[in-house]
Amino acid sequence: MRFSPEIIAITDTKLQANRVFHSKLQGYNCIRADSLTCAGVVAFLIKSTLNYQIKDDLNIFVPACENHWIEINHPDEKGIVIGIVYRHPQHDHSEFQEAFQENILKINKNKKVFYACGDYDINLLQSDANHNIASYLNSVTSTGSFCLIDKPSRLGESSATLLDHFYTNNLTTPITSGILESDISDHLPTFVLIRSYIPPYSSASYKFRRHLNKIGYEQFNNELDDILQNKLSHNGMDIHQKFDTLISTLKNLQDKHAPLIRQSRRERKLAQKPGSPKQLWFQSVIKIGSFLKSAKIASPLLRMHAKNIAIYSHG
Repeated sequence: MRFSPEIIAITDTKLQANRVFHSKLQGYNCIRADSLTCAGVVAFLIKSTLNYQIKDDLNIFVPACENHWIEINHPDEKGIVIGIVYRHPQHDHSEFQEAFQENILKINKNKKVFYACGDYDINLLQSDANHNIASYLNSVTSTGSFCLIDKPSRLGESSATLLDHFYTNNLTTPITSGILESDISDHLPTFVLIRSYIPPYSSASYKFRRHLNKIGYEQFNNELDDILQNKLSHNGMDIHQKFDTLISTLKNLQDKHAPLIRQSRRERKLAQKPGSPKQLWFQSVIKIGSFLKSAKIASPLLRMHAKNIAIYSHG
């Protein structure tokens, strides 16, 4: 392999509890969660250079579901929680929906970034037509999380479904995600590449910030209005597309008017003092209610669409 993933997650291995998993990939540790049936079983292949711990407190105990959770430790960053889930087909997902949402909220409460992947057996492509699937998707997005995969991951002769999900609550780190073309199984492998500002295996600890106080808010609001008026004028856009457009527009303008710059030594010292203000202005966009109260965002078009989304999400 030209590129060696740090972590490989495998679902539906069909390994029985008494069978040992032998991998031809060297330099990886294998941990797994077995199934009581002849199907299922989830497993992680983790690079032996990574420092991790198993998070049994995050296990979801619902029928017909195997899952496993770990936390990757880094001396210069908060831990990253990673989960793998396999839901057996033809089971009602309402119980899983509640348990999965509670799990995400628990992770958010601990202020940790998470990534959760696997075969959820819920076709997200039907979220507009199926009330139960829409309810499930709303329960996930209400936690500030979103799915990184939006194309079919399972292709049949006459069907295309999105059953393999990849969720995260990370709204700040640049992420590349996609689907690989492979005939290993009828499910196509998904992948996520996470770009860190701290080089791996480096002792350097750089901090970045945005000078939000230097933004010209009049120009920012004018550009925001122009972009949203052009992008949101199409009546064919559903609520999910509008939400994605709002987020991407704000992030692009944020990078233009307040790009990330490396903190000076003095700024790093000030940031470590108790009571130092945190730069969460743009991150609050996911909390629509709080975002609408921001005095510096004067775009009426943004407020109108954000209010509609808030009503839709809570309605």
